[in-house]
Parts: sequence; C-alpha cells; structure tokens
Amino acid sequence: MDEKVIYSCVDQEHNTWNCRGCGYIETFEADGPVENGWNFCPGCGHEIEVEAVSPCPFDNGNCMCQFCEAQCNNGLNCSDCRHEGKP
Repeated sequence: MDEKVIYSCVDQEHNTWNCRGCGYIETFEADGPVENGWNFCPGCGHEIEVEAVSPCPFDNGNCMCQFCEAQCNNGLNCSDCRHEGKP
C-alpha cells in the first residue's frame, strides 16, 4: 500500500490529531503520531505523513466542516467558522 494520509494537529491545546484520509482522531499525551511510534493510521491503515506546517485556524486545507464545499475551518464547528457553513 503506497498511499499516504496526512495527519494534522487540529487542537494544539489538547494535542489532538486527525487523519485527513478517514477522519480518525487521536489525542496524544505529548508530541505527534510519528514521535509516538505510529507509522500507519489505525483507522484506514495508510502510512502517516505528518503535516509540516503549523495549522492556521482558517486554512482551507485543515477543515473538519462537513457542510462547506472547500475545507475552511481547521476543526472548528461551522458556527465558529468565518464562512459560517457557507461553501
């Protein structure tokens, strides 16, 4: 299986990470998935590639919003998003 998935930190305060491939969410006590010995996502089985940049609260690449056509709010609820759930 050559496909990789991006893991990104969606909540820095609680160190919560999300697989952008399958949506699996995990909170680590310290560091990220790779530093904790995770090479593959337990949700989808694909190899993990950690997002290299610090996520911005409104970066379109880090959204958890299920209503927007393009991702836009980095794990916030739609009501917290600057687009308020609008595509």
